[in-house]
Amino acid sequence: MPIARHLVATKGHYGTLGETFKKDDTLLIVAPEYQNKMVLEAIMAALEEAGAKEVRRITPKDMGISSQAMSAWGGGARYGHLEIERVKGGVWVGDTERYKKFKQYIEAHPETDGAYFGSAGRGHIIRWLGEQKEKFKTFWVLRTMEEFMWRMNNFPYTIWTMVEKKMAKLMGMASDARITDPQGTDLRFSIPEAVSPLWEKNILRPNHLMAYPPMAFRVWPGLEDLDEYLKYSTPVWKTTEGVVAATAGHVGFYPEVKLHFKRGIVREIEGEGKAADAWRRNQEKWGDVQYPGYPEPSNLYHVDIAIATNPKAFRGQHVWEMGLLDNERCRGGVIHMGYGLEHPDPRFGEFVHDEKVPGKHGCHMHLYFPTYELKMRNTGKWIKMIDRGWITVFNDPDIRRLASTIGDPDSILSYDWVPPLPGINMPGDYEDYARDPIPWVERELNLEFEVGKK
Repeated sequence: MPIARHLVATKGHYGTLGETFKKDDTLLIVAPEYQNKMVLEAIMAALEEAGAKEVRRITPKDMGISSQAMSAWGGGARYGHLEIERVKGGVWVGDTERYKKFKQYIEAHPETDGAYFGSAGRGHIIRWLGEQKEKFKTFWVLRTMEEFMWRMNNFPYTIWTMVEKKMAKLMGMASDARITDPQGTDLRFSIPEAVSPLWEKNILRPNHLMAYPPMAFRVWPGLEDLDEYLKYSTPVWKTTEGVVAATAGHVGFYPEVKLHFKRGIVREIEGEGKAADAWRRNQEKWGDVQYPGYPEPSNLYHVDIAIATNPKAFRGQHVWEMGLLDNERCRGGVIHMGYGLEHPDPRFGEFVHDEKVPGKHGCHMHLYFPTYELKMRNTGKWIKMIDRGWITVFNDPDIRRLASTIGDPDSILSYDWVPPLPGINMPGDYEDYARDPIPWVERELNLEFEVGKK
């Protein structure tokens, strides 16, 4: 119970429930079928002990949500290609089954004062709840004993928010950005001066910094009008060039895929295996679609670059059971990228329905050791905001001074998990890993390798 009481009382970005409810609230937890029973019972008891009138638990299935819809793509972490393979035509983000069913349930149960639901997509949930948006309190990510116990829940909120604000400020001062990674990524884009103020205003999302202007403008509150969105996003797309290489996405792992970009669009796909083949099929099927107002035909635009900021998240044993990599992408310095057009403007949705083309982003790629460099507009100097996965703002004297008022800065700001990648941060041949990462991940989770060192 002490841990449960702490989580219920502590304010944070992800996992903790402090300040999400009031005395005498009726609360709803939407917990998956694999939910750890002891964790759930402890949190429910702690919520009631803290003043909640009633705490109810239901599963996504109870709301009429299929397991595939709740995990976004279904399958399992050994089937990372499914996220790419299951891109569908005629589906707009507003059609997303889990958001619709959640809203319908909340509307059918007006006695519910607050709900904990999902593990990602905060902006989408808020947008599609409409008048009911205040009832979404935060994600439910206390599903396993690992999530209940990990130190991510204890990372001080004051430090966390200061780190994110400093990073947002740096991005708002930049004229150019470059992202590289030892797995092969080398991507560049420019930020016109007229775009910078609006970008900086929309960067801050908890543990999910919007590190690419078209992403920041797309996600709630963003730019809801399609013309405004394209006005500020198109100049950035026109300068986005390079390559992104990865062996994992939000759903799971796959043999290495390399995407080559020119003017913000996938032009060439390298790689072997089901993921690369699915990319090529998508390019063949949707690559020539002219979406309304977009500068060039294609569905495969670069739309996501998100940075996590908590140093205590890690890859857990539950990845095979959950079929999602949403925890490891929460570790500070990990970047995920995503592709595919999406916008909330009804005109966009009508086009998607009428033409039976995709209307949701997805197809993510994870970078574990990225270097994110920014060229300062006022000086022309390049700085490393992330250096091979390490958030350099953690070295900032203000951050370390604040951490020292709580404990040992080195301990508070250190990473609890660093993935072991052969040929990159451990002995071995990276090409062996790139051909099939799953055996290596299995060995890591069997504790054959040392992890956790910067």
